[in-house]
Amino acid sequence: WLRSASSQALKPVYVIYGDDVYLRRESVREVVRAVLPEPDEIGASRFEGAAAKLADVVDELYTLPFFSRRRVVLIDEADPFVTAHRKELEAYVGSPSASGHLVLVVKSWPSNTNLAKLVAKVGLAVDCATPGEPDLITWLTARATTLESSLEADAARLLLELVGPELGVLAAELDKLAISTADAGKIRRQDVARLVEAGRIETVWKVLDAATEGKGALATKLLDDLIASGEHPV
Repeated sequence: WLRSASSQALKPVYVIYGDDVYLRRESVREVVRAVLPEPDEIGASRFEGAAAKLADVVDELYTLPFFSRRRVVLIDEADPFVTAHRKELEAYVGSPSASGHLVLVVKSWPSNTNLAKLVAKVGLAVDCATPGEPDLITWLTARATTLESSLEADAARLLLELVGPELGVLAAELDKLAISTADAGKIRRQDVARLVEAGRIETVWKVLDAATEGKGALATKLLDDLIASGEHPV
């Protein structure tokens, strides 16, 4: 769906659900881009699920902006909002706004609820669960081609082994690899070992050096950066 979102018919309701932060962010971005092809801050409204009020959300959905034909109303971390207003949302999905597009970003979306069944009829629910290894290898290989490079199978497996199933980190590492191997136009296993594995080992040693030298603040920062990049805490 991410590869063809802009060419598909627009839906009045989108539900973005699952545990992968990168996929959720990319899915939200594609929905906004499809509804509002030109950057349009006026046509997009964002609410936090825990604080969103139903009346405000509905008003935004039915209010057409001055300089846009459509409006996107996004509710982030919307699980508590859905729980509190399930009946009202069912009624809205049954008769949605002609110009407003509701986007619910949730962690859980059971398909057997009445609301989920109604959304399936008129809207779209996008599953953003972390893919399995075979799908990740396929995704990495396809993404490399968009970067005008090719990713060898062994290189893809090593990259996944080093980084883990973290799509955001994998995307960042693949970007770095594509730039570093632009002349060859190909990413090989040794490139991954040199640019990804070696860089992490070097950072681990920097953490240990800073700790043994009594530089606690620096060691903590380096460790935080390392974990944020996808390194296992152990």
